[in-house]
Formats: sequence, structure tokens, C-alpha cells
Amino acid sequence: MYKKSLILLSIFSTLAIANESIKPNAVAKKSKTSVRDAIAKSGKIKETQQLDVNRFTKMFKNGSFSGQIRLSHVHSYSETTGSNITQDSAVGGQLKYETASLFGVSFAAAFYTSNSLSRPSDKDFDNTLTSNNKSYNILAESYVNYSYEGLNLRLGRQQLDTPYVDSDDWRMTPHTFEAYQATYEYKNVSFMAANVRNWQGVDTMADDGSWDGNSWSQTGQNNKGTYFGSVGYADDFIETALWYYNAGDMTSAWFADAIVAQNINENISINLGVQYANQTQQDSSGLSANAYGAWMEVTISSYIPGEVGLNIGYNNSKVDDNRALWGGFGGGPYFVNMEYMTLDAVSVGGDAQAYVGGLVYKLKQLGFLYAYGNFDGFESTGVKARVVEQDFGMSFKFKKQFKLIGIYSTKDDKKNVGRSDWDEDYLHFRLTYAF
Repeated sequence: MYKKSLILLSIFSTLAIANESIKPNAVAKKSKTSVRDAIAKSGKIKETQQLDVNRFTKMFKNGSFSGQIRLSHVHSYSETTGSNITQDSAVGGQLKYETASLFGVSFAAAFYTSNSLSRPSDKDFDNTLTSNNKSYNILAESYVNYSYEGLNLRLGRQQLDTPYVDSDDWRMTPHTFEAYQATYEYKNVSFMAANVRNWQGVDTMADDGSWDGNSWSQTGQNNKGTYFGSVGYADDFIETALWYYNAGDMTSAWFADAIVAQNINENISINLGVQYANQTQQDSSGLSANAYGAWMEVTISSYIPGEVGLNIGYNNSKVDDNRALWGGFGGGPYFVNMEYMTLDAVSVGGDAQAYVGGLVYKLKQLGFLYAYGNFDGFESTGVKARVVEQDFGMSFKFKKQFKLIGIYSTKDDKKNVGRSDWDEDYLHFRLTYAF
């Protein structure tokens, strides 16, 4: 199953980041402007600054709670013969507790939940908000953290945001990972190493192979897990990183990207990005390809009320011997990834290329956008595919804690005369309250 993606919030977020200098990061990570980063950023609970204490009992007495409540509705219509309209409304969210720090050691845990409100019949049910059982409750985060100067160690269930392992928070709750990770920062250079054993979230599968929404799944067959490491550099002008992943029995992958930020003048800024991926299959998995990408964003302010942002992204994949491009665990790093279409979705058995363009307008707390994407390649059945996706969106933030997002997406199959699974319309609303 191809990975879901959300370019919409990325385009919204470009207005917020285009006028900011790129600062050094505590860990090397995928670029801020990568399209799958933004939705996770918009809904992610920020970790609180841990208070240092000198007694064990004070760790818990001086701990802190944070979280959010979400109310969502999804409505989809597939144009294939015999298809039904599917929908669901759900309420859920996250509640997280973090202790204070004692000699650099702290603990944290987070409970995630989602529950269908409309509870439609099985044939009319969209399970992307909850699960096959129309609800879930899960201890999604549970970790111990150690921090000393530039070193940070984290063991247990946690969120991760890297190019091929990311929280991908595009529905009710984000992906989390059972992982062991270490990061180290020295001046503008950062390092990261991790072993990821399992993951859960909207993109994972149940034991029987069905798409279940919150089941814990292996990140490598036979409990091999996924290992990765990176080195990154960031200053006020450039953010760049090199990553290596060994994903169990699936693939080994190198990934590199760079983002340059430049203010043309006080009213115009421009960001430029490039990326490259090299993947080699393991154990005859069929995942072996190269991918290239480029991205540009221009933000204009002061000439008119509010701000206007324009961006365009391009990716090309070269697939080896009728194999496929790997999309990772989560949303994937490719510049062209949209709400539904992704580069790896059309990079199965042959080369592919895709481009995406977006226009966004923001005025105070209100934002509007339009995005267009063209994906040309091969689908999982081995036949050629050309799919056009168009996205329309709005966002409204009020009273600091509340945020409303509305997204309408339409996909059109341009290769087949009749209707196919690529022909689909989708509507998604989400109201978030953070505390």
C-alpha cells in the first residue's frame, strides 16, 4: 500500500518558515520544507523544558502534562463501478506526562486514543481515523531519556522525524516507534544513530495483513529492525544532512538533502532545495532505485495585505530492473508527495517522474491554498499510470490553542478511459485543541 501524504500543511507552513533563518538543530533531520514534515509539526505536542531537580521524588512532583483533543471528519468517494461513499467522524487525541530531570535522566509516557462517533456500517466505513474496530487506545509513547550537554539518549516508544522514519501525523494520532536512539550536537554539526524495532500508526498493518490503523508492526522482517545514522550541518544559510538506512530484509538506502534560505530583500525570500536517494534491495525484496529531486519556494510580503507563497517541486525515480522505490515508514521524504499521491506510488516496476506546484495566501490567522500535482510512472500492477491530484485547503487558528483545517482533494486517472482506483474525491476536516 502506498504511503499517504499531505502537501497541504507543508504549503501553509512555508509562509511561517520562509522568513526565518534556518538554525542549527539538536539532531540531523529531514528538511523543514519537506512536504511530509509540516502536518506533523502542526499537530505535534511540544516537549516541555525539563526542570532539573536533586531528589527522585521531585522528578514526579515537578513533572508536567501536555496534550491535545481532536475532532475529525473524513468523507471519500471512489468513482470505480460499485464503489460506495465512505465516511467517519471521530474524537480522540493525546495525553502526555513528562517527569522532571534528575542528573540528566527523565521519563515520559503518552496515551493515544481515537473513537468513531458516527460508527457507519462496514461497507460505508473509512477506517483511517480509527481502526477496523472503530476505536483504539494505546500507550504509544513510553521512554527514558538521558541528556548531558550535547548528548541525548532515548530508549523506548517515541516519536521520530527523519526522512524514512517519521511520525506522519495526518489523521488522529501520529506514528510512534519502539526505538533506541542517540544524538549528539557540536556547534553547527549534529549526529544521530538509532535502531527502530517496531512502529504503529495509520499506515501500519494488523497481523493478518489488513490495514488496521494502530497495530504494532515490525520495521524489518524476522525482527531484524531498521538501523540508521546521519550527520548534518545547519547555519543561517544552509541546512544539509546525509543519512544511511538499513531496513531489515527490505533495502539499504542513502539519502542526502540540502535547503538554502535567502532573503532577496525585506519583502521577498526564496528557499531552494535538492535531494538524492540511492536504494539497494536486500533478500530479493524488489526495492531498488535511485531518486532525484529539486524544490523552490518564493514568499512575498508587505506589497499586499498578508503574505503570498509560491512553490514548485520535482522528483524523478530510476527503478532498477522492474523493481520499486522505497517510501519508508511514514510519509517519505520526497518533495512531490501530496495528500494521497506519492513518488513511490508510481515507481513500481518502472521509472517515474512527478511535479507539484502550490499557491498559498495567508492573512493573520487565516490561510488558503491550491496545489496541483502530476504523477507519471508505473503502478503496482505493472501498467503505466498517470495521475493528477488537486488539493484545496484552508486553515484557521484562533485563541492560540484552537486550529481548524479543511482539505478537499481530487485524483484523476489520465491513462485509463474507464474509472479506476486512482479516481477518487476526498474531504477532511480537523479541529484541534492543544493544552
